[in-house]
Amino acid sequence: MHSSPDQVLLPALFTTILDSSLNSLIVYEPVRQSASGDNPGEIIDFIIRLVNEAATELTGLAEADLLNHSLRDRFPALATSEPFERYKRACLTGQRDRFEGHFSHHYNQQPRWFDVSVVPVSDQLVVSCLDISEAKEQSLAQEKARQQLAQTAQMLQNILDSAHAGMALYRSIRENGPDGQTGAITDFEFLAVNQMATHLTGRPEVELIGSRLLTQFPHSIESGVFAHYVAAVETGQLQRFEIEYRADGMAGWYSVAVVKQDDGFIETFLDITTSKQAELAQQRQTELLNSVLDGSNNGVLAFTARRDANQQITDLDIVAANQAAETITGTPVSALMGSTLLTHFPGNVASGLFAKYVNTVETGEPTRLETYYQYDGLDFWLDISAQKLGDGVVITFTDVSTLKRVQQKLETLVDALRESNEGLEQFAYVASHDLQEPLRKVRSFGEMLRVQFAAELGETGTNLVERMQSATDRMQTLIQDLLAYSQLSTQPKAVDPVDLNQIVAEVLVDLETVSQAKNAVIDVGDLPKIAGDTLQFRQLFQNLLSNALKFTRPASAGIRPHITIRCRLVSGQAASPDIGLRPDVSYYEITLADNGIGFEEKYRDRIFGAFQRLHGRSQYPGTGVGLAIVKKVMDKHSGHIIANSQPGVGSTFTLYFPQLI
Repeated sequence: MHSSPDQVLLPALFTTILDSSLNSLIVYEPVRQSASGDNPGEIIDFIIRLVNEAATELTGLAEADLLNHSLRDRFPALATSEPFERYKRACLTGQRDRFEGHFSHHYNQQPRWFDVSVVPVSDQLVVSCLDISEAKEQSLAQEKARQQLAQTAQMLQNILDSAHAGMALYRSIRENGPDGQTGAITDFEFLAVNQMATHLTGRPEVELIGSRLLTQFPHSIESGVFAHYVAAVETGQLQRFEIEYRADGMAGWYSVAVVKQDDGFIETFLDITTSKQAELAQQRQTELLNSVLDGSNNGVLAFTARRDANQQITDLDIVAANQAAETITGTPVSALMGSTLLTHFPGNVASGLFAKYVNTVETGEPTRLETYYQYDGLDFWLDISAQKLGDGVVITFTDVSTLKRVQQKLETLVDALRESNEGLEQFAYVASHDLQEPLRKVRSFGEMLRVQFAAELGETGTNLVERMQSATDRMQTLIQDLLAYSQLSTQPKAVDPVDLNQIVAEVLVDLETVSQAKNAVIDVGDLPKIAGDTLQFRQLFQNLLSNALKFTRPASAGIRPHITIRCRLVSGQAASPDIGLRPDVSYYEITLADNGIGFEEKYRDRIFGAFQRLHGRSQYPGTGVGLAIVKKVMDKHSGHIIANSQPGVGSTFTLYFPQLI
């Protein structure tokens, strides 16, 4: 302890400082082995010569039960521990020691963590213990300052310097009041500081002692620190506060305690910048989380379980709620907080939701469901997700009533459409099947008229019969195509491997007469095996090749029809995104190209519709169903088809089949 030459440290001041310290202080005097012993001069015990109030509270013994008693007598377990050996070493070497220890059954039978400072002074030992259990167990970045006092100025300084907090003793400076009375406080003078105070302030002891507060730290007034000092002196009440001080060479957060001492005060201050920054960061995260939750369209409610004496969950206490929860339920957040689930929404029991939440809390299994809730004055569909959190649950829910109503309408429309399609398919099948019998009779009777009654009909009548027969042929073809098209919708999806080389070969045999008549060249490359329906694949290539042979250029053009079929394996990712292929699937790309009359590409999608024709029936016969059948076969096999063409040059049909085998 250093002080001004004219300053006197009174015993009362020493006692006050000593007892105001939160550190437990014990002054030991060593007891040495007598000359007649085995090891003369060896320290075998310590006599307790001085204790402060904190020491008596720590040990649970009165001052009279401690003073002038030996350490072995009062604390036998301590006499056989490592700290005892450290005390001896400090006395023998004259070196200070400092360590942390977990003392079990040394003092009041309660194991605690202590930061111990051992300071040898003359032939005595000053032991300062600071209970750091809370900081040790909870990893808090805070330390509590303890003033160290001693019987002499050197002892007091040693105690102060062993503290983990900055400590300073001030004297009030007052202006002269009226009639010689003491006036208002205008400043404070530094009387004493410890080493930690010099470290935290960045000023050496010699610069602080004897100087004035406002000279060293003028920002004290603006920051409000000076007002706290004055309040402590004038009211005698302990002042505790946290402050961010970023001026006068200091920059950080500090926890400050100010206690009156005579006409001045003792200040203890800790640098809590690290823990404060962590606290502020956590606060910002909390605010951010609340902002995110309140910005969500999903309602969020967090609960903790309320249990009875048998540990059965009887209700869920609401500990958090966002703005969307208020909007969806119609209950203000202020009313929800601090209340329970069943207080506001008892219908959760009847609806079965409460049981599901309890199961999530007890088992940890998450819950996800969509339910219709018509309780507690509420009427809506909810999409609910529940996750366990500690001994509770977090529920996220969304009002999906509008979506559900749309979905229900859509399902109704789908059912109606399915029913309509089934009716249409049945109608198409029945119509196409049943119409063929009367059609055959019309053809038969027409043939009889043409053969048996040709003379009576004459040339005009015969011509009319022939035209009727031609119309019945077209109608029969149309009925057959319609029947084939309708059957594609009702046939199950086949998964057997089909050799397309064999399919195309059989189709070419069927088309051999037309091919020879057209003098066409048909070049077929190697084709793969594809999982599907043999009959449908036959229909597909039958229609594509028939079209290629039908829409050739006239013989007068002098261009021989040429049809090419090729296949290669491609990835869906490499293909054009307009086709609609999956990027993670490989496809067989089969192209069928011809050098026929072609068509305008603006009709490339139209040609796959049923009964769609780009040319008159007199030019090119057909029903307009062929390519519709091709498109339906591709759809049935999860494939895609595109057409490219140029009038007078030719057409190319590209088929994409997923590689499944």
